[in-house]
Amino acid sequence: VLEKHTYNNNAELQKISKVAETIICDILENTNVIDKVYEIKERGADIYEHSISVCTLATIVGIKLGMEKELLYDIGMASLLHDLGLRYIVVPYKNVEIDALSEKDAEEYRKHTIYGYTAIVHENWLSDRAKKMILFHHEKKSGTGYPLRANDITLECQIISICEAFDELLCGVGKKRVKVHEAIEYLKMVRDVEYDGAVVDALMKFTAVFPTGTTVRLSDKSVGMVVRQSEHFPERPVIRLMKDKNGKLCEEEVLVDLVLVRFGRYCLFFAPFKSIGDR
Repeated sequence: VLEKHTYNNNAELQKISKVAETIICDILENTNVIDKVYEIKERGADIYEHSISVCTLATIVGIKLGMEKELLYDIGMASLLHDLGLRYIVVPYKNVEIDALSEKDAEEYRKHTIYGYTAIVHENWLSDRAKKMILFHHEKKSGTGYPLRANDITLECQIISICEAFDELLCGVGKKRVKVHEAIEYLKMVRDVEYDGAVVDALMKFTAVFPTGTTVRLSDKSVGMVVRQSEHFPERPVIRLMKDKNGKLCEEEVLVDLVLVRFGRYCLFFAPFKSIGDR
C-alpha cells in the first residue's frame, strides 16, 4: 500500500489501519509480551520494515506505560504512517547523516514530516491525535527537532519520536547505521534532555543490548559469544566462552550467566570484541 501511494491518493491507506489493529491485538493478547527481552538487530534502510518495527516498539512501550487501547491504536496507526512523507522526496536518506547533506537537501528531507501530515490531514478514518504524531515524530523536548522546533510534546508523540530515533539508527533511515549497543548508549545520553526519560526507560527494559550471536570481550579479557538473553535483564545475557583470558581456545563448553555473576571473575559490564555486534 505504501509503495503504491502517491500524494493525496489515499483510498488504499485505510487498509493500514487493519495492520495496526492486528499488531496491537496480537501484542495485547500475549500476556507475557511485556516481560520479555527482545533482540532488535541492525538491518538495511527498508522504510516498510522500519515502519513495522517502530509500530511494534511504540505499542509495547505504550503498554508498559499503562496506556488505554484507543490510544495504543492511534500510536500504532501513526507509527505505520509516520514516514509516509519520504515517498515525496528525492534526496538520499539511506545510511547517511542528514546534517552531512547540502543545506538544500537537508531542508528537503526535514520536510517529509510536513508532507506526510498534509497528505492525510483531511482523512476522517485517522484521528487528529494520530495525525499530530505523524507531524511531530521528529520533535524533541529540547526544542531542537523539526519541523516546528516544538518542546511541549505529548507523551504519545514522545513515544513515537523515541522509537523512531532508536530504530532509524539501526536501519539507517536518515542516519548512519550503528550497532544496537551504540543506539542504546545514544538514548541514554540524551535521556531527559531530548527525550522523555520514562519513555526511554520503558524502551530499554525490553531491548537486548547484545543480540544472540554477538561476540564480546569480558572484563577479564576472555572472549565469548552471546547464546541467549536473560529474562528481565537486557544488559546481562548468557555468554559461551570461546577463548580464555590468555587467548587459548576453550575446549569444553563454559556458560557464564551475567545475571548470576556479581562479585566473581566477571564484571557485569563488558566491552566489545573488535566492535559491538560482530558476528
